Amino acid sequence: MNDLMKGLPPIFQSVFLGQQNRPRGIAYYDSFIQDLHGKRPKEVFDRKNNGDKVIGAFCAFFPEEFVHAAGAVPLILCGGAEFPIADAEKILPRNTCPLIKSSFGFKISNLCPYFQSATSW
Repeated sequence: MNDLMKGLPPIFQSVFLGQQNRPRGIAYYDSFIQDLHGKRPKEVFDRKNNGDKVIGAFCAFFPEEFVHAAGAVPLILCGGAEFPIADAEKILPRNTCPLIKSSFGFKISNLCPYFQSATSW
């Protein structure tokens, strides 16, 4: 995993989990975020290495049940951040949709482990 993905868990720990009087009701969110950058990428890589198909999507509201029915692994992809756009603009025209540039930048700069699992190019 790249440096960004290695750095996220300690940042999340110090900024959020280290807060005093953090509500217990937010424990589900805390667990979800920790899995998002730790257990989930490993699970997806393992499943792909075992021959499972991985289908990526940008919208969290896409019909995951169809992906499961096809025997594949659903995966929400990264997009919408500004920092990978500069890498994308080295290849794509500047007037390309910002979501496309952000997503493409995540892929070509290896910032998002999910793109490495869901794509084969």
